[in-house]
Amino acid sequence: MSIVLTGSTGTVGSYLAYRLLRQGRPLVLVGRGSDFQARAKARIESWGPLLTWRQVRFLDWAEVQSSFEKQDFSPSHLVHSAADTNLSLKTAKNQVQTNLDLLDRALHLCRLWEIPRIDFLSSAYACGSHRGPIPESRLPRPEFFRNPYEESKWECEERIFGLDSEFPRTRVIHRPSLILPPILHIKGNAPRAFGRLFEKLRFLSHRTRSGDLSVSIPLGGRIGFVSLIAFIDDFLSVMDQDMGLATHVFHYTSSESPSISTWTDWIRESIPDLRVQIRPTCPAGKRILGELEPYLRNDFVFEQSKLSRLTGKNVSSSSPLTEKYFRALIHGLLSSTGSVQNRAVEVEG
Repeated sequence: MSIVLTGSTGTVGSYLAYRLLRQGRPLVLVGRGSDFQARAKARIESWGPLLTWRQVRFLDWAEVQSSFEKQDFSPSHLVHSAADTNLSLKTAKNQVQTNLDLLDRALHLCRLWEIPRIDFLSSAYACGSHRGPIPESRLPRPEFFRNPYEESKWECEERIFGLDSEFPRTRVIHRPSLILPPILHIKGNAPRAFGRLFEKLRFLSHRTRSGDLSVSIPLGGRIGFVSLIAFIDDFLSVMDQDMGLATHVFHYTSSESPSISTWTDWIRESIPDLRVQIRPTCPAGKRILGELEPYLRNDFVFEQSKLSRLTGKNVSSSSPLTEKYFRALIHGLLSSTGSVQNRAVEVEG
């Protein structure tokens, strides 16, 4: 049984495809353009090496009704992560309709191939300002939308929730609001930032055999990278458990920061010789080191020093966002697992 995935050239979709392929899952990747296959391969391989592409079928939207039949794939469900993520108010005036059209295409594919289950991965911008638990049914309509992308995702979710009778196994999975908004607002291009950081980790790990290799990862705006990894891990674990039988809705907000232990476990598995250092990049980060002390041990080595060379740029110490995200990280450590395992912090410098 294969999984149909849209958005494999994006940040979330490409990482999800990479993880599924590492697990040996057969995939059908759907996209647009004559260079779609090359772009998808390059983006997925940026997360790490793959042994084979034999379990992957690449499908152009134009070929959905002509060259392929359902029997070719035996799809179990569809994961829809494709979206126009442009945040520019000047160039994104048609974005709402674009993302609704992308969703309609995915739904058409489900009907054509009789796929019973849809997992819709949403950025859920409205989560960012919501305090406390969010109703599992749907997000409340915000008083105003900050950009066309936010409006488009909310409209898509409303359309998804209206499909309960036709697709009873449909799920809306809200990925962390921390992934895109803060980094796009501060640095301009989140996917490139993630890609550069991960590529440098791979570059260093492939060129040394030393067990003392250390790489510094700054906190602050880059916390979105951590939440991406944790989100996909959680999604895969639930997918493994139910494979289309259960209904589950994930909600991640700024006050529910992701688990960083999952991320470090994954890094250790992928790059066993890597020693990860996290540097607080501003006074706010240094002030809360003491709060982390009871909860971390050996997972991270904290350095009270300037920004890592990996990213090349610092997060402004006066940024109002930075302390908020550090606080969110601690909140997540304390609450995301219910009981944080015995950990202590190792401080260098």
